[in-house]
Amino acid sequence: RTRSLAGRNYNVGNHLSANVGKVQMLLPVGLSNYDSLQAKINRKFSHGYSLLASYTFAHGLDNGPAPFDLGKGGNYPQNPFNVEAEYANSDTDIRHHFVASQIIELPFGQGKRFLSHAGGLAQAIIGGWQLNSITTLQTGTPFNIVSNGNDPNYPGLRPNLISSPSVSHKTVQEWFNPKAFSIPKLQTDQPKPGQALVVGNAPRNFLFGPGYTNEDFSLFKVIALPREMKFQVRMEAFNILNEAHYDNPVSNLSAGAQFGEIRGGYSPRVMQFAGRLTF
Repeated sequence: RTRSLAGRNYNVGNHLSANVGKVQMLLPVGLSNYDSLQAKINRKFSHGYSLLASYTFAHGLDNGPAPFDLGKGGNYPQNPFNVEAEYANSDTDIRHHFVASQIIELPFGQGKRFLSHAGGLAQAIIGGWQLNSITTLQTGTPFNIVSNGNDPNYPGLRPNLISSPSVSHKTVQEWFNPKAFSIPKLQTDQPKPGQALVVGNAPRNFLFGPGYTNEDFSLFKVIALPREMKFQVRMEAFNILNEAHYDNPVSNLSAGAQFGEIRGGYSPRVMQFAGRLTF
C-alpha cells in the first residue's frame, strides 16, 4: 500500500469575494492509496521454449490527479473547498491486468527434434526459426461524468444520477445510459460570494471504459554465416489480430448527442520487417 501527498491548484473564480478574480491555492491535501495482489509464472528457456506470465488484481483510489488538468479532462473537483469528497477510483485504476510473453524455437533443422541432419539448402529454409508473442489483457479505466467540462471556473461539477446508467448491451454509440443523468437546478448559475456550490450526487469515476486486448507477434530466422557471423531476419506485427482499442466515452453532459459515445481509438495493426547482422 502506498500513500502520497501532492499539491493541488484550485481555480475558485470569485467565490471568495466579488472584488477578487481567479485565485490559485496550493495545499498539501492530495491523497492516494493503491492495493494489489500479484502473481507470476516464469518458465526459464529450456528445450526451445520459455514463458513469463503475470497477473495483477489492483485497486487505486485518490482524490484527484496532480495537477487536476492531468490526463483527459473531467479531473477537477466539484467543490475546491471540499476535496475530501472526491476520494474515489483513480483515473488509472485498472482492476485486472494480465500479460504473457513466450519464446518458441521451432523444432526443425540441425540439432533439433525434427530433420536434425538437414544441411545446405534444406537447413537454410527450415532451420533457425523462432516465434515470439506478447499477449495483454486488461480491464478498462474509470471516467468522470461532468455537467460542463468547458466551464472555466468549475469544470468538475457533476450532474445528479437519477436512474441506472447501465445498458443491456454496450456499444460505441451508447456505452452507458445518457438519460441517467440530469444537471441540478441552479448549478449553471455563477455562485455569489459566500454561497455554497450546487453539486451533483453522481459519484466520481464510478463508470469504466472499454477493456484492452492485444497480441504482438514476431517471427525471427537466424542464418549462420562464415566466421561465426549471423544474420537475423525479423518480421514483427503489433496488434496482429487488429483488435479495436477504444478510448473512454464522452463524459461531458454538455456535449449533447455525443454524451455517452465512444469517439476515438488507438493502436491499429502495424507490421514491420528488419534485418540484423551479428559479427
